[in-house]
Amino acid sequence: MKKILSLLLLLALFLPLCSCASSLDSPSEHRETAQASPRDTAEGSAKETIPETYDYPKISEPVTWEKIKAIPIANEQMTEAELRQICLDFFRLSLTFQWTPAENYTYSVNGKKVTLKKGDFLAGVPYVAENAGGSLYSFLRYYDPETGILDLKGAKAAGVIPTLGTHCSSGAFWGWARVVNSIPTNYATVMYHHEQGFLRVGEYTYFESGDRWDRGANSTRNCCTANGKSVMYDSYAALRPADGLLLVIPGGMHVRMAVSVKVVKNEDGVIDGKKSTVTFLDQGSSWEDKKTPQGESVSVQGGVDETESFEKLYKTGYVPFTFGEFLGTDPVETPTATLGLEGSEVPWESFKSARLRSNYFLGEGRITLYNNEGDVIFSDSASAGSTFCLKSMRIDRLFTKVDTQKAIKNAARVVVEAYLATGETITVFDGKVVSK
Repeated sequence: MKKILSLLLLLALFLPLCSCASSLDSPSEHRETAQASPRDTAEGSAKETIPETYDYPKISEPVTWEKIKAIPIANEQMTEAELRQICLDFFRLSLTFQWTPAENYTYSVNGKKVTLKKGDFLAGVPYVAENAGGSLYSFLRYYDPETGILDLKGAKAAGVIPTLGTHCSSGAFWGWARVVNSIPTNYATVMYHHEQGFLRVGEYTYFESGDRWDRGANSTRNCCTANGKSVMYDSYAALRPADGLLLVIPGGMHVRMAVSVKVVKNEDGVIDGKKSTVTFLDQGSSWEDKKTPQGESVSVQGGVDETESFEKLYKTGYVPFTFGEFLGTDPVETPTATLGLEGSEVPWESFKSARLRSNYFLGEGRITLYNNEGDVIFSDSASAGSTFCLKSMRIDRLFTKVDTQKAIKNAARVVVEAYLATGETITVFDGKVVSK
């Protein structure tokens, strides 16, 4: 592996309407109040420091399960700042850790062929254009944490390439899913709306009740125009860490996660849209090489601590939103998971038709088989599916092969675990499966 690279970067967004400014605001700072305040100075706004909850790996470092587990688990006693930081920590980790292909691999994204070469230094979970439910969790099944090598061909042979990556929405939502469980699993990427749990930030006006963000008259750009600069600038100023920014226009859509806000006001107290900026994280859609101060380079597909002015956000058409868990209007629940099976010995027919369910998004389902001596004879894991983040999965996704089914019936002990997007592992079955 190369020597330590610095965590500067990264990539400007692929959408042609969205470009980033060059100056960065500190990711550890945010607005003290949720709304623009008259006491804010012409040079900036009052700020407070968020306690650091996670030691980010440098981009030259591989990632391990220990790195993920180092991110705190959300609970109802946590402060708003702590809950928000958890979401930022996970999304940042998924955008920055290093990997390299086991061998040359070519794939298509947005109609273009991309070749990833063995030995290339790449950062973050790859972008996929499909409505994939992939995440850092599924990515690690084909990744060696000691060497940083990713077996893309093995993943393709296993049929999981469509989920071995994220797009802008799923990338951000796997970060939010560490805390947020109030969003329904059947929403579409063009339907973010207050009626689905997406709460607006600021005082801008939504469309009529029942309407959705679509790529026609109700685009977010039209929303910005209808509300005007003053209202939208105040709304951007009210953004806090881990809030979202949504763009839906005829040319496409995009989602970002806010890191911090810098507000600059003119002498008359009006927000200067050119100098005021939002720093954000997002998942990009094209590989770009970035040079480090040491002269080395790394290819990345994400935007880490990129900045964009209020003026540019307004012209492009971004609207800010947040979640009830951050505001205390939706509870941070105790995570639960179940297979719905009773007893420590269950019939095969009942076992294979069971469904794993949770109140939070499922990172993975895992199965481990033991012999009479207590030795592990088989283990495997699977994601809930390829349609974004889900709260249930068919248990038979863990044993699609006939040989695995036979092994389950012959195992002395079968353990099924649910690994949740919150970072917690819950054992949902520990017993024996009998064939009759």
